[in-house]
Amino acid sequence: MNLNYLAGFTDGEGCFCVCGRGPRIDWGQNDPEVLKEIRIFIESLGIHTNWSVVKANPKKRRPNPITHLWIARKRDCKMLCELLLPYLITKKADCAKLLGWIKDRPYLKNLNHIPSEQIITLWEQGYTGTYIAKELKISRSKLSTLSKKIGIVFQSGGKIKNGKHAKGLSRDELRERKRNKEKSKKCLDCPKLIWKYSGVRCNSCATKYRHQIKPGSFKVSNIKSVRGATDQ
Repeated sequence: MNLNYLAGFTDGEGCFCVCGRGPRIDWGQNDPEVLKEIRIFIESLGIHTNWSVVKANPKKRRPNPITHLWIARKRDCKMLCELLLPYLITKKADCAKLLGWIKDRPYLKNLNHIPSEQIITLWEQGYTGTYIAKELKISRSKLSTLSKKIGIVFQSGGKIKNGKHAKGLSRDELRERKRNKEKSKKCLDCPKLIWKYSGVRCNSCATKYRHQIKPGSFKVSNIKSVRGATDQ
């Protein structure tokens, strides 16, 4: 197995494409043994591969199962495109096009492009994570990942005014507040206490009430819970 064989096989059975938001190099074959050898060779180059099998379906004119081998990581696709490009013939244009697409969208290996000092400054001034993400034009998930590396914990709950916590609560304080929150309202059909905004009945009484009014609205999977509630 060498690059010449892989390029020839790719010319016949391979595909270079953009699937969703990422690049993809795909090979499909009825005989999985050939793809197993190719997979061993590609992974020996330090490239991660994926493997799947599509089941046979005669109704869709697929009498035999089809095995797929593909590469989806951007840096791996770039590496294999650069290796195969000199050897390809029929798929050379597709390979060059995909390689150009990858180079126009470089892979971000880390979060160094995000100004961590500016995040710390805004955090010390009391701004919320949502405000900081909007101000720096980054996603909230990236800010959350970076804040864990820096050691920042954003406050939760409380009143927010102009992007700042007017009366902020830490996560521990918010959890403690939820734990100690009293159930101040009584259920309509029994003496149980329920949450203030949870409705007029507890779960058991609500199930009984629904069973009396709409007995046919329960699925087969809910029959046990209905019997348990009505037996009480």
